[in-house]
Amino acid sequence: MRAVEKTLATKYIIFSTILLVIIDQITKTIVQLTQCETKFLAGFGLKYVENRGLAFGWLSQTGYGSYIGLIIHIVFIFIICFYYYRYFFNKKDISWRAIFGFTLVVTGAVAAIIDRALFGFGRDFIVIPRYAVVNFGDIFLVFGAILICIELFRNNRFTKTSKILNSNSGDIYL
Repeated sequence: MRAVEKTLATKYIIFSTILLVIIDQITKTIVQLTQCETKFLAGFGLKYVENRGLAFGWLSQTGYGSYIGLIIHIVFIFIICFYYYRYFFNKKDISWRAIFGFTLVVTGAVAAIIDRALFGFGRDFIVIPRYAVVNFGDIFLVFGAILICIELFRNNRFTKTSKILNSNSGDIYL
């Protein structure tokens, strides 16, 4: 991508992040206000839960879990933005996986920051049987991380392949 296209990709990420955070917050607010509790097939369902700890409620008994989660998410945003800057501005071509992955990861982290800063806890409502209760922000973060990992794996593999093809020394790499 050219510099103009990189700017467009950044604008896409910002716009999409804002839109997805709004959707996340609206769904959480609707479930919080209605206090709905619905079961679907195979144990999946909706149930409003306030998570005052980290993932899976860790450290919720201490009273500091939500604050620690807030700090972790803020630090995570800075790290991912630094990585975004290094990744995008050192690449000629940017794949849709990378753009969409960064969008989803930032969306999930921002949604968690908003909940913990405004309410002091995470608001979860999607019941995944035998696992946890999550929200759209959590789902966005996980799928974004998967897409970024796939992109990193593909780039690393292609980098190694190009080094093998471009080597002049005649060495064989496995």
